[in-house]
Amino acid sequence: MSVHGGVPFLRRPPARGRRAREGRRASPAAGGDPPAPRGDVALSVTGVDLADPIPARTADRAPRPPAQGETVEVVAPGYEVRTRHLPAAQCHGDWPLDAAVRVARTLGPPGERLLWLDTETTGLAGGTGTYVFLVGLARLDGEVVTVRQHFLAGLRDERAMLEGLAAELRDADGLVTFNGTRFDLPLLATRYLLARVGRGPTPSAHLDLMAVARRLWYRPLGGFSLATVERAVLGVRRQGDLPGWAIPARYVEYLRTGHRAGLEPVFTHNLQDLLSLMALHGLAGALVTDGTGTIRFGGAGIVRAGGAGTVRAATGGSAAVAVPVDFWGLGRLREGRGDAAGAVACYREALRVEQDPALRRRTACALARLYRRAGALEALHALWQREATLGILPRWLCLERLAVFWEWSGRDLRRALRCAEGAIAAAGEADAHGDAPLLERLHRRRERLARKVSGIGRQPPLEWRAQEAPRACASSGPVSSGARSACRSS
Repeated sequence: MSVHGGVPFLRRPPARGRRAREGRRASPAAGGDPPAPRGDVALSVTGVDLADPIPARTADRAPRPPAQGETVEVVAPGYEVRTRHLPAAQCHGDWPLDAAVRVARTLGPPGERLLWLDTETTGLAGGTGTYVFLVGLARLDGEVVTVRQHFLAGLRDERAMLEGLAAELRDADGLVTFNGTRFDLPLLATRYLLARVGRGPTPSAHLDLMAVARRLWYRPLGGFSLATVERAVLGVRRQGDLPGWAIPARYVEYLRTGHRAGLEPVFTHNLQDLLSLMALHGLAGALVTDGTGTIRFGGAGIVRAGGAGTVRAATGGSAAVAVPVDFWGLGRLREGRGDAAGAVACYREALRVEQDPALRRRTACALARLYRRAGALEALHALWQREATLGILPRWLCLERLAVFWEWSGRDLRRALRCAEGAIAAAGEADAHGDAPLLERLHRRRERLARKVSGIGRQPPLEWRAQEAPRACASSGPVSSGARSACRSS
């Protein structure tokens, strides 16, 4: 669910003072007007007065007849569940759902019974004033995608909805959301506590796709919201879709008037979010879990395109689809999964096109770290040699890294010393005199290398000599003059 605007705050206004007392005293027998009929709730919303009586339950307020392929179960007067079955072979945008789910399982969470969850709420404020009025759950049942939408038709039956939702969540092995870690799940936990149903079910495994989307698409797309990603990556074009920021107002209007016609776009929006979540899960799984040059998806391949920063995804259609990808972020995700070879391939692809010095530096350092762990010394040396030649990174940085390489990996102290002296000269040419810690570090490295080259090692610390002196005196072997003087002083 994507909500971008501010949302009214719901609260239950208490009746106080003379108005409350007069309302309690008024009765038909006493000649007063009967109390106004109340609906499910009386709410006060900023900008909308809901203290007026809600109309009685009418045909507009009753559940509409189910559409084809849909069933509506009225569990309580204010709680109903809509169930819809969709063919798993259908495509959502450019991606077949059944293939997406098969590939998605390789990304996680573990387990066969996965649920994709999306909520619609009355706002983003959280706390006691924000209600979860629609919870959509999707799962794969063989050749069918089953979507169940738990709808809170009246706030008095929130407890019944939460109990029904908990029963369904307990049967799941894992949960997949988009921003569920920071919004959906904490808000549901708050509603469970306020309804005195406990803390609610805690999923044994949970994957928040927002973290994956941020790594893969923030830089190429300029954002990573579900709406942004589904348009640019999944190829989904919603026609007449209700924007997320308008959904809370539709529900508030329904509570005021009881008319359901305005809620139908909300159910459709929630359904489309769930299908996008499933397709996005599959595509992210295909990108992250395959470390080779070709990524299999739905029997076809995702291969690198000629243009930088994209992959071409063959989705079963007649033509491949260009998918923008941040290869730095993809490398980080693969490295986090322990796929060092896949991470190396992504970092190298990112260096092929990266021109920003800061971003190129972090990518080169990450790649060098993996080369060093794998013992690929030739590749490590070639990396920093190439970076020094290209001139995108500061020359002093590349020469300093080469000095480290020759000192500890190449075991050539003279080359290391020349690189350290070159780094100091390059830092001076780059007007780095104001960076005192950098110059101090470079000079310290040069002095250490100069001592090593000349054969003059640094003397041990005084504490070490004090500890070793008694041992040297007690030993029967030859004793150095330094240890002998330490013995005399002790």
